Amino acid sequence: MQNLFKNQIAVRLITILLVSVIAFSCSKSEEVTPQSKLVGTWKLTSLTIKEDSDPEQDFFGLVTFFYPCFKELTFNFTSKGEMNLSVPSACQAELEDIGSDLPGGGANAKYTATDTQISLTASDGSKSVLDYTLVGTNLKIIQTETEDGVKTVTTLGFTKQ
Repeated sequence: MQNLFKNQIAVRLITILLVSVIAFSCSKSEEVTPQSKLVGTWKLTSLTIKEDSDPEQDFFGLVTFFYPCFKELTFNFTSKGEMNLSVPSACQAELEDIGSDLPGGGANAKYTATDTQISLTASDGSKSVLDYTLVGTNLKIIQTETEDGVKTVTTLGFTKQ
């Protein structure tokens, strides 16, 4: 009888211990959304342009030759839906002319994302919807424009820092 009582207590203690371990080991994980996949700091690493049926051309080397600070640009996507461009202070004057041509107007912007598109709203209220691909730590933002019947596809490549 005494052994039966000890076994019941032992079973109850083990059950309470197991339930406690399971309850505390299960943490709530954040839902992975397209937007949450973009959160982080991304360094600009490539720039290509393709016009109509012409071959794609790499302009990163040319741009960084004339604007060496261009390769120091980083974009920071926050979990609050903000995208900020980070330009080192020594590069501010050098990149002032190009900034407005970058996604989000080259400054702070709000963003939302689907699986294939980023919607950026600049501080002046202008909105851009850009295609993107994300593979591992490589992000490509693709802007397609047609002007005077000429289709131009500009691709900015980023590496997650």
